[in-house]
Amino acid sequence: MDDSTGIANTVSDEMALRGLYPRPMELAVLKQLDRLDAHCRNFLAHSPFAVIGSTRPSRGTDVSPRGDAPGFARVLDDYTIAIPDRPGNNRLDTMSNIVADAEVGLMFFIPGIDETLRINGTARLSCEPELLAAAAINGRAPRLSSGA
Repeated sequence: MDDSTGIANTVSDEMALRGLYPRPMELAVLKQLDRLDAHCRNFLAHSPFAVIGSTRPSRGTDVSPRGDAPGFARVLDDYTIAIPDRPGNNRLDTMSNIVADAEVGLMFFIPGIDETLRINGTARLSCEPELLAAAAINGRAPRLSSGA
């Protein structure tokens, strides 16, 4: 037993990890895209919920929920989406992490659908008036929008 972790037979490098599993199926490899295609855009238009993962070297990793009416995450172009920051607990964990390290992972869900949409990229925080106005609900715009 490894006394430092209390767990025996740990896997500590990628080569050892990959040796335990078969190669990924071709379909799994082909579904990784470098842009938002029609299927991605359609999925985002119907998704009311996402989680965003972010990291900050001094604080570790955070995963936070985001959501609103379906289509809350708007496609701006083939490589960019905008997610409005709706009122929350004001901890600002995700926003602080993005300021420190802009790399994020997003996972979008549609209730009742057995698929998810994962998007990895570089996030930016924006207070651009036009972007915020487009995300207003009942005349109330978010303070920020994050884009990835």
